[in-house]
Amino acid sequence: MKTRIFVIVLFAAALAFGTCSKKKSNACELTNFSDPANPNITWTFTPTTSGGDWVSSLYPSKAISGSFIGTLSPTFSISPKATVNVESGSPRDFSNGQWVSYVVTAEDGETKKTYRAQARQAD
Repeated sequence: MKTRIFVIVLFAAALAFGTCSKKKSNACELTNFSDPANPNITWTFTPTTSGGDWVSSLYPSKAISGSFIGTLSPTFSISPKATVNVESGSPRDFSNGQWVSYVVTAEDGETKKTYRAQARQAD
């Protein structure tokens, strides 16, 4: 009987320490950013800091051709267990050279990175 109680207590302690010691990830990367409507364009990350916040600007490798850049629906991947303020593939308004922001939050809920994207119009 004592052995059985000891094993149960030991199992409970191992379970408690095992769940407490797992540190949540602080990874909050946005990768594989692309626009399915313009598959030949590679978007380039330019990391900067703004007011102490980490910001990465995304620029297409070449200007997007067409008479008007309006709504694009870029797709992307994020770090495992991270969240983002906009789903991959969601339409976003890129008209008039405006910046579109994507905020990725790590699993720990505290670490965040902002990625700004801007599409350039071909002349």
